[in-house]
Amino acid sequence: MDLSVLAVEIGVELVAAALAAVGLGVAFWTQRVHRGRAERALVEVERRATKDRERASIAERELAAEMARTGPIAEGHQHLLGTLARGFQDVSGARDAAALMKAVASTADIVFD
Repeated sequence: MDLSVLAVEIGVELVAAALAAVGLGVAFWTQRVHRGRAERALVEVERRATKDRERASIAERELAAEMARTGPIAEGHQHLLGTLARGFQDVSGARDAAALMKAVASTADIVFD
């Protein structure tokens, strides 16, 4: 075998090995770039999730405060509705004018008491 042919074959193998090394380097670099992008996207998603959790926590606290504030009002409305219903029954059950006036007066006393 001629030395020049052997040198060409070695040169071809070296070029192929160099190209493989460059390809491998590009693959590693591309993977690192994609991983960096994925990590930054994950950090951004976690930041938004934390912000959303904080907003939800604030909204839950505000809802609890509002329910505590409006609870007595709702109970008062229920009591008023019950009183008016009893008063309506008393007024509708009255048979004469005296009983009607007594039922109206009794209901007014209960409502405005």
